[in-house]
Amino acid sequence: MVNQVNALAIESWTLYPFGILLIAARLISRCLLLGSFKKLQIDDWLMVFVIATFTGVMVSVNKVSQNLSNYLPPGVAETFTPKEHANAVYGSKFVMILEEFMLANTWLCKACLLILYHQISKLTTHNKWVKIVAAYCVFGYVLTQILYLGVWCRPIQQYWQVPVDNSQCASYYHHLITAAVFNITSDLAMLWIPIPILMKARLPLKRKIILCAVFSLGVLVVRLPSPYRPHKPLFSFLSLIPMKSATTTDKPPHQQILSAILNRYYNFHAGYGSLIYLNWYVGEAATSVFFPPHQPFQPEFLEPAQPTDVYPYKE
Repeated sequence: MVNQVNALAIESWTLYPFGILLIAARLISRCLLLGSFKKLQIDDWLMVFVIATFTGVMVSVNKVSQNLSNYLPPGVAETFTPKEHANAVYGSKFVMILEEFMLANTWLCKACLLILYHQISKLTTHNKWVKIVAAYCVFGYVLTQILYLGVWCRPIQQYWQVPVDNSQCASYYHHLITAAVFNITSDLAMLWIPIPILMKARLPLKRKIILCAVFSLGVLVVRLPSPYRPHKPLFSFLSLIPMKSATTTDKPPHQQILSAILNRYYNFHAGYGSLIYLNWYVGEAATSVFFPPHQPFQPEFLEPAQPTDVYPYKE
């Protein structure tokens, strides 16, 4: 258990500075591009909030791993000493906090990408699909929060009670399914938005093919840890690099989809006391932050400055 806790801490705090540096570099790049800090747009400010949510995920993951939670085999909680009971209550509170930070982190990154899609499609008929997907994302986030905080576990204090009276307050099973459905379906919808936009862009055919191929490559690149293999932090970090090299033009909803699916898989299959699902919280959060919002580094979005001028469309 100690080795798992230490490995998770090393992995999470190794990935964390890379995410923060990418966000900082994005903001600096945008300031240089727009000419002033005051001209930053709404998606840039959303990324400032992502710093807080990404930090919250990393802190919460480590707090949970150090204290465990109320997800325990039947009868175990009754044998706890007062200190062990207090630690389980403390860890359970951070499980709930972790879910909130994770939801906010994921949906803020979706918002940044949808804002980009809106900017490059607002003069085209494709813009209505961006608005429909955005509305679906808002609906999914609001419904997930209502169910999470007001339906699945009542009273809400059960989320950190040890032991629990309602198993949903410890396993989060219904909540995880709901969140996964809205997360994955919205990513699938976002996956198809840029393809018709690129196909109608007045770009050389070779460039169109390259850009479309880049959007599709993420489907083929997966990080597949085995529950029987040690989670070495260096491997976990290096395993993200091929995905980035395959997606240097835009955020891949593909990686987010794969990370979300594998995250939920290990949530449902991890046994009592296993921390493997926390590794996937780290991986999914890092994937969201590493890839969505850093288009300012790409030549297609640097020339010219306004996104609507980047792709003149053939309507």
